[in-house]
Formats: sequence, C-alpha cells, structure tokens
Amino acid sequence: TGDLASLRGCTTSAVEDSMYVCQSSVMRAVASGHPQTAAAVFNHVTNLLESNLFDHLVSAAQTASSSLSKSSDISTLGQLTGAADNASSYLTTAARSVAKKATEGRGDKEQQLEEEKNNLKELTQRVGHLASLNNLENASLCISRLQDELVSEVAESFEDGPDIRHVLQCANELGGAASKYRDAGRGAIESLVASLRPALRTAVEESLPSDKAEYFSSDDQTEGEEWVSRFLDKVLMCVSPVVSGAVLSHANDGLLFTATAEFVSKRLEAALRKLRFSLNGSLVLEKDIRGIIA
Repeated sequence: TGDLASLRGCTTSAVEDSMYVCQSSVMRAVASGHPQTAAAVFNHVTNLLESNLFDHLVSAAQTASSSLSKSSDISTLGQLTGAADNASSYLTTAARSVAKKATEGRGDKEQQLEEEKNNLKELTQRVGHLASLNNLENASLCISRLQDELVSEVAESFEDGPDIRHVLQCANELGGAASKYRDAGRGAIESLVASLRPALRTAVEESLPSDKAEYFSSDDQTEGEEWVSRFLDKVLMCVSPVVSGAVLSHANDGLLFTATAEFVSKRLEAALRKLRFSLNGSLVLEKDIRGIIA
C-alpha cells in the first residue's frame, strides 16, 4: 500500500530477490518432512544471509554514506510528491517530471533540457544511495518475517521431540541475522551523520553573529529572531539532499534527525555559553530554543 511504501522508503530488488530464493529453499526443506534436511538448509541459508548478501549490502551502504554527504541540493527531488514502492518506479516518475519540464516554459529549451538531464543523473545516483541505506533495514524486516514463518511451519509440520527442537533452534538463528542487518543499517546512518558534521558545525558557527562579545547583551529581540532563522535554514540545507522527497524510510529519517539533533544541540550549547546575555536577552533565548525544538 502507499502508507507502507512511505514508511519503507525506496528500496532495490536485491533484498526481495534474495529473500525469495531463501524462502523457496527453506519451505522445500520443510516440505521434505525430514528434520535433519530442514536444519541443514536453515543453517546454510542463515550463513548466506550473514555473509554474501550482508557484505554486498553493507558495502553499498558505506559507499552511499560517503557519497550522500557530498551531494548538492536538487529541487527536482523535493518537488516530487507521493511515495514509490521501489527506486525504479521513483526514478521513472522523476524522468517523466524532467521530460515535462523540458517542454514547458520559455527561454532556451535546449539549455533547460541539459540542466534537467544533469539533475536527473545526480538524482538517479542519490536515490540509489538512499535505497542502499533502506535495503539494510528492509533485509532485517524480511528476515524477521521469514523467521516467524519458519517457526510456525516447523511447529505444524514436525512432531514434537528432540529433532524438532533442533530445527526450531536453527530457524531462530535467523533472529541473529536480522539483528546484524539492523545494526549495520543504524551504523550506516550514523556514518552519514558523521560525514555531515563539518557542514553542521559550520552551520552553527555561521548562524551566530561575528561579534560574539556583544551578542544578546542588549534587549533587541530582532537579533534573536534572525539567528534562529539563519540556524534552521543552514541546518536544513545540510540535510536536505538526504531527506528531500519520500525516498529515505521513515525509520531511517528518524535515526538521521535524532543523530543530527544530538550533534547540533551540543555544538549550539557550547557556542551559546561563550556569549553574554542581558536578563531580557536570556528570556528571549529560552523562547527561541523552545521554538527550535518545536
């Protein structure tokens, strides 16, 4: 559904295709009615998920974290609305939008078309990187569902005894694989935020006036309103290439903003402690900080 897609964000087919093969294998093993065969296949599938697929997705996510921190803002991404079920359909929508823009408006249409093509090229790369981050989370969810399905199937297909307990133990090993993907996904988001820290640090510093000794030493509220506006604009500018559009999953969005807020709040607190305030200025600052949090 659309709501599910908006929560999951864009993904590629790498996870779904791999999970389809794994699910088919383990279900055939269960259908064989032989506990030892089922246990052996479960272990083999778990090992493959924890090595081959995991290494591929983590490598792609690491590349994504590095590349996304260098991305520039593209209005095309933010202007696309709605959620897509996967990266391919999202890019198809983007391509149609670019084609439509190329035929609209006045001026040099060839130059406009070239600019839109360049935007689409960078958009394609960025959506692919964001999908790589979502793939880790999606893999974790898919493996957890497979684990639950296997436990249910084993309980219904085999008689109770030592053999079935061993098969269930093998099936539950998938839980460790799911946790491994989930932790790797969080690590990739944290790595992305770490790469954004220099820009976020600069955003905090540039938001405050250069004459720090005099800042907030008067009762002028206008100055407080200006720095808040500058601060929010600059911080959002740092993360907008990553969160624009409905590409990054809801959970990854939350992780990204939480890690960003933690870092920025510490930098902002350290910078504000160096300033001098009047009584009214400190009250205005408290109001502004509450506004930022809201």
